[in-house]
Amino acid sequence: MNNWKTLKEETPTECAICLITVNDNVALATYSEGEFIQYGNDERHYNNVSAWQYTDAPFEDETREYKKAINYLLNKFQSCREYSIEDEKFYLLGGYDCDRVFVVRPRRIEDIECINTFNKCITGKASILDYRNIGETYVLIFKAVGFSSDLEECDYLIIQTASEVIKSNTQEIMDIITIMSREEIETEGELI
Repeated sequence: MNNWKTLKEETPTECAICLITVNDNVALATYSEGEFIQYGNDERHYNNVSAWQYTDAPFEDETREYKKAINYLLNKFQSCREYSIEDEKFYLLGGYDCDRVFVVRPRRIEDIECINTFNKCITGKASILDYRNIGETYVLIFKAVGFSSDLEECDYLIIQTASEVIKSNTQEIMDIITIMSREEIETEGELI
C-alpha cells in the first residue's frame, strides 16, 4: 500500500514524525511550522521534499494516546494533586491564569508513561523520564496560549522537578528582599 503524499495533496500535522523523500533519498524528519527538519537535529532543514508519509502511528492514534493519558492523570494517577488559580500554591508552583498545574509523584512505570505521553504529544520530543524517576516529585504545568483550561487544548507543557521549582521561587523571593533592602538603605541615607 502506497502511503506517500505530496505537500500539494496534504500537509502533515504539526510535530509529526515522517519519512520524506529528498533528491531520491529517504530521510526521517519532523514537520514543524510548515517545513521538514531532520529528526533529532533542529538545525538541518530539508528543502525540495517530493513526498512524505507518517512513520508509525497516524495522528489519530497519537490523539487517542493523549486522551488516554489525560484520563489516566485525572483518574488513576495515585499520587497526583491539581492546584487551581484560587489557591496560593498555584502561583508558587509557576501557574498563571488559565494554566493547569499538577504536582505528581510517579509510583510505577504507567505513571512515567503517562508523563512521557504528554511530553511527546505536546512538545513532539522523545521520552524524558524512565524507571529511575519513580518516586521523584514533579510539577506539570499545562499552558494554553488562549483562555482555555481544557487539557485537550493545551499548547505547551513544562515539566520540572519540585526541587527546581523551589529553587526558582526561593531565588525570586530573595531578589525581592534584596531590592527592598536596597530601597530601605537608600531611604535611610536620604534622611541623614
